[in-house]
Amino acid sequence: MSLLTALTLALLARPYLRSAHPPALTETGAYPFAVDFSRGEDIRDVQVRYFVTGAFGGYGEFVFDKSGDRRILLHTAVKGTPAVALKAILYVPGCQIGTIDVPSLAKSSREFAFECRPLPTLAFTGRVVGGKTVASMQPVVNVTYIATWSLNFFGVADGMASTFQIATVPLEADSVFHVALPDFSKDPVTRSYQWDPISTRLNFMVRDAKTWNILGRLAPSDSRSEFEDLPILSKYPAEVVFTLHKM
Repeated sequence: MSLLTALTLALLARPYLRSAHPPALTETGAYPFAVDFSRGEDIRDVQVRYFVTGAFGGYGEFVFDKSGDRRILLHTAVKGTPAVALKAILYVPGCQIGTIDVPSLAKSSREFAFECRPLPTLAFTGRVVGGKTVASMQPVVNVTYIATWSLNFFGVADGMASTFQIATVPLEADSVFHVALPDFSKDPVTRSYQWDPISTRLNFMVRDAKTWNILGRLAPSDSRSEFEDLPILSKYPAEVVFTLHKM
């Protein structure tokens, strides 16, 4: 297993913080960077991964503050030292992925207006084999978008790939699940990195709905490794068979 794969799996294995406010490595500072959303967008579902650089080096972050119902504030300081530059990736369900690249915060307006460009969805059906061990649980399938391309975008040589929670759906009694996947094959940002076959992948985890404990990870049954994820495609088979691997 590569170091990148191990780091990404470690991130995915952490409890998904659906309600708790996680500790931040950075501070908002005197001059936060504001991202504004249109009236029809629900910022409760916004996910942001961003990277700030300055005299302190570089820090990756995903914590942000809210200001009203249509604005979020990204942190722009580390231990009181203001950042010089900022890069960010934004995911809003139903929209194409957005990116922000500000090489000089001092010369910028410190504001960005996110424009939602609708992204179509694909009806996806998966079947899990080897899932008898979760029959007595309350299993759900959690789908995560793994953006290995984020390392290139942020200018990080080696580190943890950014991940975005896409969907959580029940694993039904017949070990089948149904999910509407965003069609990332039509997402301009995702497509711009498709020269690298592992730039973007979809990870499927089976978790317990009550405890959120991991019951296993899913790999396509025809894959060569239990750590293989689903590639980004414009069309999938009518039913994709996954093998459950305990972690």
